[in-house]
Amino acid sequence: MSFILHKAIQIDFFQSYLYLLEKLSLVKLYALTSKVINGEMQFYARAKHFYRDVPATEEGMMGDYIELSNIDIESSREFLRKFVGGPGKAGTDCALDCGSGIGQVSKHVFLPVFKSVDLVDMMENFLDAAQNYLQREGDEVEMYYC
Repeated sequence: MSFILHKAIQIDFFQSYLYLLEKLSLVKLYALTSKVINGEMQFYARAKHFYRDVPATEEGMMGDYIELSNIDIESSREFLRKFVGGPGKAGTDCALDCGSGIGQVSKHVFLPVFKSVDLVDMMENFLDAAQNYLQREGDEVEMYYC
């Protein structure tokens, strides 16, 4: 790749990124510090503050993009297959979905592969909504950790 083409792609990427930062509330940059606010690390306190206004719905989790792409789902499953379910790979007995939100990744990627899944999220209302969102698949969810 030529230097000029590489520079053009780099500039376009950063311009697109800056546009997303300005336009989408879901894209936020927070400095990671060791400062403690209300008994929690600053990063987590800010994240809780941000997510308290996010609805526990598909729209809320996806930043108003309701349609989940089959390409994303299949790519995630393909990535997962590299690590589980075969000789020398991790087993498929259980998975842990950290930052699960309402459980979209669990529903479309983990539950078709693993016998059981535990969900972890810092927002209790997301985990409450996950129980309804997962419906039948929820039978395979062992625990919801807040």
